[in-house]
Amino acid sequence: MKRIDSIEQALQQAEKLQFVMVTELSRVVIGKMPIDINWDELIEARFFDHDTEIRIFRENGELRARSVILQDDMPYIEKQYKKLQGNLGSEISVREYLTFDEDGQAGVSAVCLYDWRE
Repeated sequence: MKRIDSIEQALQQAEKLQFVMVTELSRVVIGKMPIDINWDELIEARFFDHDTEIRIFRENGELRARSVILQDDMPYIEKQYKKLQGNLGSEISVREYLTFDEDGQAGVSAVCLYDWRE
């Protein structure tokens, strides 16, 4: 995961991505870009496609941003969640990236949104 220096820079990068999941105090919405965001209520926005995820989130009252490049050469588990409630679409795909310790035990190092269907 890589830190992005400014929210403006994160939004410029996010404009190129296909989907977004927005979590606000009063709603959760998933869809194709662009989606209106209420920045006063924002908890987290996750902009994503098959290659990249950009997260904008609140930390100690301030907005922060991180980017993740999805990597096929790292071990991962791909999961599909179907029959989402309300207007969240029919399916969302998630990748859980794995790391292994010296004993060979696996742990999840990152969870990234990967795909979405209406």
